[in-house]
Amino acid sequence: MKELFHLLLHFQFRALFLTPTQNIWIQLLRYGFVGGVAFLADFSTLALLHHVVHCNQYLAAAIAFAVGLLVNYLLSKWAVFQQAAQQGKVFEFISYAVIGILGLGLTEGIIWLLHEQFAIAVLAAKAIAAVIVLLWNFLARRFLLYRTNPNNP
Repeated sequence: MKELFHLLLHFQFRALFLTPTQNIWIQLLRYGFVGGVAFLADFSTLALLHHVVHCNQYLAAAIAFAVGLLVNYLLSKWAVFQQAAQQGKVFEFISYAVIGILGLGLTEGIIWLLHEQFAIAVLAAKAIAAVIVLLWNFLARRFLLYRTNPNNP
């Protein structure tokens, strides 16, 4: 955390966003930005396919999810997880996708729980789910897929 604050306070944006690092706090910050860009890709693809191309909303949502996942993967490999996974590229992407799909299921479950069982508004439930799932996706990818040692950030 100390390194993250140092980089922020000294406006060292190249080190903060581009220099390879194993610092979990810097990686988490980067992952937050990557997730935001991936969300924009997902959302704009959905809007384009459903409202402009008039594609079925469920097919459009599935395609948009895949586009967001691909953007997330590519940007994460560039800015967050620069090290190679333990297996080959195909296994790496499939594993990355499985973690993302589990995150999607977790999102749906959290929204259902908060909305149906606790009467929290859907958008508020989605916001809460987004934070939880962002952490799930980041930690699962960092510690399961890229096998970073938690005692050596």
